[in-house]
Amino acid sequence: MSTETSEAPQRGEHRGHHHREIRVVVTYVAAIRPYKAEVAGNETIGKLKAVVLEKFGLKETSTKVFKLYHGKTELANPNETVGQVAGTHEELALKLEEVVIQG
Repeated sequence: MSTETSEAPQRGEHRGHHHREIRVVVTYVAAIRPYKAEVAGNETIGKLKAVVLEKFGLKETSTKVFKLYHGKTELANPNETVGQVAGTHEELALKLEEVVIQG
């Protein structure tokens, strides 16, 4: 019986967050305007980053990469979802930073 009690909230939790839309705003210091979009909560950070780079006209190279930050936290896991980062919030403010690799 204790198994049923622990399973029910998990299923409800996943169902409730699967299709929600999150307003994402990404700022980049060299851009005139931020990138703004409504993004599905199950969209991965990796996919979002690819879209953001395309919208800003940026490409990663062997000497230059771009990192997304939520506050001071780098979003380093490309498989993490927008919904996981946003938590219970309806909007997610991110920052894109350019990192030059010295070699």
